[in-house]
Amino acid sequence: MPAQYEVLPSNAAAQHSLFRQNIHQQQIPMAPLGQGPAQISPSSPSKARSQGLLARRRSRLKLWLGLFAKWFITVIFVLVVYIILIRYTNHDVIDKKQKKYFNALITGFLIALGLSTMSQLTSAVSDLRWWILSRRPRSRQKVKAILHVQSMTQVLILAFKSSRWTIHLSVAAWVVLFLSSQVGYASIGLCYSVDKSEDKALMVSGNVSIANLTTIETSRISNSSNIADGEEYAANSYGIISLGYNQGTLDDIPVAGTLFFGDDKVLFCDTFCSYVFHETNTATTKNPDTAPITVITDRRVNATTQCSAYRVSEGGNGTSNSITVEIGSRKTKVTVPSKNGPDRKTYMSSNSETCGDDCSSISVFEPSSTDPWFYNCTTRLSAVANATHPEHKLGKNLTHLATSAIALGGYDTTGGLHYTTYPVPSTFGVPLNGSAEVLELLLSRFTIGVIAAVIQSNDDIVLSGQAPTMGEKLNVSHWNALSLVLWITVILQLLLAVLATLISERVVVPEGDPLAEAQVLRHMINDDNIDSAIKSQNSCARSSCPITPTQKSFLIDAEMLMLGMKASKTCLEVFSWPMWVLMMKDYYNGEFEKYGKQVSKEHYERLQRRLADGKRPFLEWSVEDGWGPLCEFLGKPVPDVPFPDGNKGSGQFQENMEEATEDIVMNALRNIVTNRK
Repeated sequence: MPAQYEVLPSNAAAQHSLFRQNIHQQQIPMAPLGQGPAQISPSSPSKARSQGLLARRRSRLKLWLGLFAKWFITVIFVLVVYIILIRYTNHDVIDKKQKKYFNALITGFLIALGLSTMSQLTSAVSDLRWWILSRRPRSRQKVKAILHVQSMTQVLILAFKSSRWTIHLSVAAWVVLFLSSQVGYASIGLCYSVDKSEDKALMVSGNVSIANLTTIETSRISNSSNIADGEEYAANSYGIISLGYNQGTLDDIPVAGTLFFGDDKVLFCDTFCSYVFHETNTATTKNPDTAPITVITDRRVNATTQCSAYRVSEGGNGTSNSITVEIGSRKTKVTVPSKNGPDRKTYMSSNSETCGDDCSSISVFEPSSTDPWFYNCTTRLSAVANATHPEHKLGKNLTHLATSAIALGGYDTTGGLHYTTYPVPSTFGVPLNGSAEVLELLLSRFTIGVIAAVIQSNDDIVLSGQAPTMGEKLNVSHWNALSLVLWITVILQLLLAVLATLISERVVVPEGDPLAEAQVLRHMINDDNIDSAIKSQNSCARSSCPITPTQKSFLIDAEMLMLGMKASKTCLEVFSWPMWVLMMKDYYNGEFEKYGKQVSKEHYERLQRRLADGKRPFLEWSVEDGWGPLCEFLGKPVPDVPFPDGNKGSGQFQENMEEATEDIVMNALRNIVTNRK
């Protein structure tokens, strides 16, 4: 099985083009079936036709401007994602409609962000594939797989079919890069959540329930037939009960719209005390399966007290009916309704002393064996701030009862005094030793406590207004992780695009539509067409289809040319004496002796005439000779790889030949051609 390999001179590409032109484009005369082959005269070399795509290198300015423009689009999408998250995070509460808008926006822009990133990565890898293809010859299957780098399936198939670790590493890097960018963007959804709002209420039009604020309802705490006595007793009791309410400072007052729960702070005191009103969604009070939804309003009422402290000069031990109080430079006698000794503090309120509908005058006697004091105080309730309905305002009776409640309980008919005593260990019986400021706070605290307890105890009335409901809130729990994912992906995208551009600009990358790439690959497409023709003619030969001997010779040449697919970029031409006798018998319908030998002989003579000038070194070599003559001709050591076994069939022989010579013979030929230039 003789074959001739020649190493081409410096114009090898042009000569290779001529050879391919002769094989694929020459009009071959057809001889009638059953006659000898048509005589083909040697074709004189014609002007070489350019192969591939006539193109110039891309403008660097346009190349880099396009790169940064694509990257800037990704940055814009990242900023938009930030804006969406920040804007919706600033909402204290959102409704279902706003939630739908948020989900649509964040999902859409995250998808757009992923597409933008993958678009630039795919573009970079698409440019990079031309540099990869220019590095060395590859089999047709690998070229196809590299050209289909956008398809993850084709890339994985390439990795499975190849035994090269470099291909495995490249495919693994591409798959990891592709998946990591998508997984990274998908993981952003783990950094935020839309949950039920636990601090803010969503206000909607509806009915709300508020307490009746006209007076104190006594039915739950007193059975007295005397309404006045019952109210006074209830007021005093509510003030004491309010000591159990949670209390905060004025700075702790929540803003309007905050959900109110039973364990929240009710009273807020500093130099004075304040109560913030609540409203409850009426619909939720009638549903036994859910807790009532209550919200803080912007309405509030303040309790303030002003006190003056005076020393007691006589009767201060608590055992006398009257005491002498030093008011400035004069001394005044004051009647005390009870004689309880030094261990009980007495709070007194006179019906005859009035300061207005919203206040009460309170006198306090603090007995002591060593340091007795007497206090005159005025406690006042402010108007309800931001009241919009008459039902929001406090009734006069409630205001008077609340401001004097600390002194209500007992009644001195002789002096017309209401009074109550508190033991020293109690909150309101602790000796203050003349501290008017502390007493002011105690009286304000008691008064505002009465208001809070009355609101908790009185029956509700229903008004139309803004009813509180449970809304939702966007919570971004991992800002750092979210920023890390976004900006690392963006930076890696830029680095990969820059790296791919720096590498790929070394070669000419086809620009334009897929037709430009098709021009570059048209000869490989021609080879595919030849393969199809060979398969078709093989089938046709087996079924006795008409085919001329010259066509048979062309098909044999095409079959042999497949050995030179990888050699096309290393300037190697392959001409062969027909190698497969069985194949020849198929082609010539068993009449090889009559037609096949003559066609093969003429084919061999044409080859000898082309090489008759002796200017090009060539080797006449048979595959039975193995690597020895071929490696000696190439000036290379004999490789350890066994020579391909031709007995395994043409297809297997071609595959083995390509794999065995890919790194050894082809590189040697490339070096020889380079040195000859």
